[in-house]
Amino acid sequence: MITKSMNEALKGRNMAIESTTSTSARHSHALKRNRAMRKRVNRHAESFHDKRFAMDCTEKEVDAIVCSPHKHVEVMAVAGSGKTHTLMMRILYLIVNKVDPEKILLLGFTNASVDNLNDRIREWCDAPLAEHTQRALERNGLSLNAQIRKGLIRVQAKTVHGFALNLLRPQGCKGIATHAERHPLFKHAVDSVLRRLESKTVWPRMGASLRQTVRNHLTELGKLGANKTEAIYEMDATELAQLWLPGVDHGERIVAKVVEAFNTLCTTDGKFTYDELLIGASEYLKKHRTAHDVTHVLVDEYQDCDSAQRNVIRNLGLFAGCSVMAVGDPDQAIFGFSGGGYKPLKNLLKGSVNYPLSVSFRLTKPMADLANAVRKSDASIQALRGGSKPKTLRFPSEQSQANFAASWAERLLNQEVPKNQVAVIGRTHASLKMLRRALLKKGLLGFDLKTLVALKKVLHACEMISRPTSTNSWMPNWLGTLANDHQKKQLRNAAKAHCMMSRFRILRQLYWRTQCAMNDAEKTILKDLELVEPLLNAFETPLQAWCHFKSFDGGVSVMTVHAAKGKEWDHVMVIGAVDGLMPIQYAIDQKRLKEERNVMYVAVTRARVNLTILWCPMTHVGRFAKQSVELNQISRFLR
Repeated sequence: MITKSMNEALKGRNMAIESTTSTSARHSHALKRNRAMRKRVNRHAESFHDKRFAMDCTEKEVDAIVCSPHKHVEVMAVAGSGKTHTLMMRILYLIVNKVDPEKILLLGFTNASVDNLNDRIREWCDAPLAEHTQRALERNGLSLNAQIRKGLIRVQAKTVHGFALNLLRPQGCKGIATHAERHPLFKHAVDSVLRRLESKTVWPRMGASLRQTVRNHLTELGKLGANKTEAIYEMDATELAQLWLPGVDHGERIVAKVVEAFNTLCTTDGKFTYDELLIGASEYLKKHRTAHDVTHVLVDEYQDCDSAQRNVIRNLGLFAGCSVMAVGDPDQAIFGFSGGGYKPLKNLLKGSVNYPLSVSFRLTKPMADLANAVRKSDASIQALRGGSKPKTLRFPSEQSQANFAASWAERLLNQEVPKNQVAVIGRTHASLKMLRRALLKKGLLGFDLKTLVALKKVLHACEMISRPTSTNSWMPNWLGTLANDHQKKQLRNAAKAHCMMSRFRILRQLYWRTQCAMNDAEKTILKDLELVEPLLNAFETPLQAWCHFKSFDGGVSVMTVHAAKGKEWDHVMVIGAVDGLMPIQYAIDQKRLKEERNVMYVAVTRARVNLTILWCPMTHVGRFAKQSVELNQISRFLR
C-alpha cells in the first residue's frame, strides 16, 4: 500500500516536472519566435523606408530634369535608372509647353539605340502607359491625350551620322561611302599617278633609274587590300609612308602624290566617309548657324561619343542656338579603343547644369553594392529591390568553367526561364570560345539569320562537290563566282578531301574570302562557322547537318561586354573574371585601367535578378604580348 502510494506520488511529481519543462520550452520557443518576428518586421520596416526614400529621391530627380529651365543640361544617370523614360518625359514636357515636335531632335550613336528610341515613341503613342509612368505624368501636370500622341510621333530620332547626312544632302552629299567602297578610288589614284609619271607631268626631271624604282613602288601600292588602305583617313603622308613603304627613299613624296589624287577623286565622287560626314556637318553648323530649325536636342548615351560627334553636338548648341540635354553615365564609357571618350558637357557648352539619376530600377541592393565597389565613384547607386548576393566561383580550368556555365544555362532553361532572359558575357571573343562550343553541343547556342544563311551556303557547297551530278534546287551558286586560279585549286582540294569536316574547312575559308567583308558582324559569322566545324563528322551528309543546325535560330545570349552594353537580362553570368583579362593585361596606364574598370562595371550591371561571376587560372596570349602569360588571380576590381 505504501509502495503504491509512493509510486503514485513519484508519478505525479514526474508529470509536474515534465509539465514545467514543456512550459519552459514552449516559452523559450515563443521568445525565439517573437524575436525572429521582430527582426523580420524591423527588416521589412527598414526595407519599406529605404524603398520609400529611394522612390521619393528618384521622383524628385526625374521631376527636376523634366522641368529644368536651363538651356544646356547633362544628366548623370547610373545603370538601369530609366534614362529613356526620362528623355520621353522631357519630350512630353516640351510638347505640352508649345514646342513644335518637328523641332525636337533625339540623337543616338548606333542604329540599335535609335531603333530603341523609335520603339519607345511608338509604344507611348499606341499602348496604354504603365502605372508608374502615368503617376509621373500626373505629378508634372502632363497628360497624353490624342493631340499630344500625334505630336509625339513627329519627333525625329536619328544617329549623329544620319542627322549629318540630312544636313549635308542639300549641299551635294550623295551618301556615305564605306572604306571598302572607297578602295577602287584608291586604285584609280595610284593609276593616275602612274600615268602622270609615264607622261612626265609629275617629277619631269627624275632620272630613268629612279623613275623605274618609283614605278615599282607605285605598283606595290596598287596591290594593297582594302583593309590596308583604311589608314588613309587617319594618318598623314609621313605615317602612311612608314606603313606602306617602310625604309623606302622618297616614300613620303610618292605617298603624298597618291593621297592628293585620292582626295581629288573623293571630292568629285560626292560621297563622304563617316568621319568626313561629321567634319562637314560641324563646319556647316559653324558657317551657316542653322540646323534646319531644330531647337531642342536630346542626346542618349552621351558618354559614348567621340571627338567628331562631340563637335557636332557642341556646334548645335553654340552656333545653331539649340538647347542641349545630354544623358549618359561616365562610368560606362568603354569605347576608348574606337575613339570614344567621355568629356563633360560643361567643357563644350558654358553654363551647362548637371542633374543626377541615382536610383537603379534594374539592380537589386546586393548587386548595387557590388557595382558601387567596382566603380569607386563619389555618388553611390541606390536600388529599390532586395535579392540574393552575386556569387563568385573559382574553377581549376577553362574547360570546367565553360562546362559549368553551359550546365547553368541548361538548368535555367529546364526551369522554363525564357532563353532571351539568360546571358553569358566575357571580356573577349577568345574567352567565350570554349563556352560557345559547350552550348553548341547542348543545342543552346542561337545562330542569327546571317550565320544560318552562310552555314547553309557552305554546307550546300559541300554537298555539290561531293556529288557533282546532283541537281537539287537548294544548291548555292556562289561557287560560280570563283575566278582566281588559287581559289579554283582550293576548290579541287576540297573535292579530294576524305571527310566532311576537311571539305567544310576549305569551303568556309573560300566563302569568307570571296563573299564576306571584314566588319565586326561578319567576323562573328566566321567564329560561329569555326565552332560548327568540329561537330560535322557526326553527320553522314551535309544535308543531315543542315537539318540539325537550321533549328538554332534562338538560344542563350553569348557576347562580349562591349556588345552587351545597353542590354539587360534576368540571369547573367560573367565568365573569365581573372586579372589579366579583366582588366586586360596590356592596360598599364591610368586611362586604360579606368576604362577597364568601366568594362567590369558594365558587366556586373546587366542582371535584373541573378548575377554569377566565374574565374579560373588561364594562359593568355594577347595581341601585344610577346609571350604567353599565366593568369592566376581574380580580377583586382573584385577583391
